[in-house]
Amino acid sequence: MTTVTEPHRLWRNTRYLTWLVSDTSKGLASALFGFAIPLLALIVTNDPAQAGIIGGAGMVVRLLTTLAGGILADRHRRIALMLLGSLIGIVLAGASPCSPSAMP
Repeated sequence: MTTVTEPHRLWRNTRYLTWLVSDTSKGLASALFGFAIPLLALIVTNDPAQAGIIGGAGMVVRLLTTLAGGILADRHRRIALMLLGSLIGIVLAGASPCSPSAMP
């Protein structure tokens, strides 16, 4: 005799939902950082060289923060760090287009 169990629903799993929100917001922040920031720099400065320098400096900052994030991930709870990183990404993504220096 076999027993039939009800399938596990991902939408009721809080750990999955936490990961989904965190990963989605991280992807949004990454896309904004990689494309929109250099494009805004090009629009504001009207100089492709300065926009490239800003984009390159952003990549260096991203590298350094990734290394620091790896050290933090080894020493702290990963779920809390994912949530914190997502919140920071959302705040930065929302604040970037609203800053006075980004206005033409």
